[in-house]
Amino acid sequence: MLGAIMLDKNAFSTVLDILRADSFYSDAHQFIYKAMQRLFERSQPIDMLTVMEELKKSGDLETTGGFPLIWQH
Repeated sequence: MLGAIMLDKNAFSTVLDILRADSFYSDAHQFIYKAMQRLFERSQPIDMLTVMEELKKSGDLETTGGFPLIWQH
């Protein structure tokens, strides 16, 4: 699901009213979703690079498993 959101520029606005960070079992997925929320709130694009940069900026990149894990989504 998170990968699909990163591939479709309009996907986050579609799932925003349905999903919350706690909808995800994995802590890593929750951090990724929260990063997407922050990007959306700032009207920034949501893609793999911007999500990774946001996670890096917030100090959560390593918590999520870093680049290899995000690449899998």
